[in-house]
Amino acid sequence: NEKSVFNSKFRFIHFLIVDILIVFVYLAINTVIGASLILQENYNVKLYGVIMLIISWIPSIFILPNEIYYNTELIKCFKKNSRIIITLISFLLFPMIHSIIFVIKLNMNVESKSFLRLDLMNNIKQLIHASFHLILISFLIIRGHLLEESEDLCVLDKLGRSACF
Repeated sequence: NEKSVFNSKFRFIHFLIVDILIVFVYLAINTVIGASLILQENYNVKLYGVIMLIISWIPSIFILPNEIYYNTELIKCFKKNSRIIITLISFLLFPMIHSIIFVIKLNMNVESKSFLRLDLMNNIKQLIHASFHLILISFLIIRGHLLEESEDLCVLDKLGRSACF
């Protein structure tokens, strides 16, 4: 019994760190970078900003059809009869949907297989999102759209020499 308590405490801490913190950090980074790119004057850079804002919903293209087909916790959690409404709600809330379902099911007596599947789908979602995020951020850095050189990053000493970072 002591082992199951440790396991549940470990699972809860894992949930707080990985599922909540990382998702919020990804959403915050995407929002800040996307908004700053949209505010730039170049049309192509604005397009990258829009992509950065919608990147959190890209994994839903792969995960939601699977969830609907297998009638998983994502579908069972919402007590609606229409799969279209469930799909729309799931798509709108997708970046946080697995965390929301986990919190709803946390105090219920739910079999461990459903939690394992929920955790697996969340891990797949995070893997797909992190991959797209890494590719887009790397592309923007290489193209020079993300890190712009500025004269504000130069230091001038007493002899008039400057060092720029």
